[in-house]
Amino acid sequence: MARSYAQIYLTIWNDPDFRDVSTDAQWLYFTMLTHPTLTSCGVMEWREARLTAMNADMTIPRLQNAAWELGQKRLIVVDPETEEGLVRSFVRHDGILKSPNKTKALVREHAAIASLKIMEFVSVEVRRAISEDPELRGAREADPVAKQFMEPKWNPSETVPEWFQNGSDSVPIQDTPKRGNPSKSVPPPSSLIPQPSSNDERGDAPGKPDATRATRIPDDFTITDRMREWAKKEFPEIDIDAETPHFIDHWKGVSGSKGVKLDWVATWRNWIRNSRKFAPNNSKANKQHTTKPALQQWVYY
Repeated sequence: MARSYAQIYLTIWNDPDFRDVSTDAQWLYFTMLTHPTLTSCGVMEWREARLTAMNADMTIPRLQNAAWELGQKRLIVVDPETEEGLVRSFVRHDGILKSPNKTKALVREHAAIASLKIMEFVSVEVRRAISEDPELRGAREADPVAKQFMEPKWNPSETVPEWFQNGSDSVPIQDTPKRGNPSKSVPPPSSLIPQPSSNDERGDAPGKPDATRATRIPDDFTITDRMREWAKKEFPEIDIDAETPHFIDHWKGVSGSKGVKLDWVATWRNWIRNSRKFAPNNSKANKQHTTKPALQQWVYY
């Protein structure tokens, strides 16, 4: 639904969590609230190179760290795999559910969300809004969203990837300035054309990817010693040699802009983190997880 303005309550400055974050984080929050792609669900396109182009001084490492700060305060959710970001309180504060027609648009846009994690967070926020005000006129129309994900699977603290944090051990980040004129930092369409690449030093010592060049998965993508060491330490139950071919085949079969990434090693790590969802037939993992764990009920704030 097209918007010409954004509603921002002045009471935002009474929120100790919002006042406790950095200037970068506050800028990012307002940028997300006013972003042209923001839907009635509070979901917007998370395109880091494009977001940094909206501020002359912003860099991708600073952007990621700002997102991590907001995530720690549970103000936003980011799923870099689907390139989507969520302003968590948007549904409750923007008055969408006060109108049956606007709520119908919310239901349609909720179905279009690619990230299951973000879909769940939106459903939780819709339920929360209705519980706070059962007289909302759009409450009945919101049923298709409110009645989804009744048994939450995502920990509310897992709002933003940990490796977004500046200085994280999992993904070392160097805060280097953007190259070239900031006004020209938005990747041109040609950047989405597959470019020749190799499994170079980034695969063995993952660092900051080129902020202006996204590529398709390299033909020679392999598991490096550093990647294998990380997986063995973090997820010893996962058979990465069986999982990686699934990862490669999946991304080779994805067409268009969704099949290009800035950092394929980081994408692989996320695949391994989520391997039980993406590859349920992973024999090594299943042997150690034959019983269904007890459902954890998370408290959403």
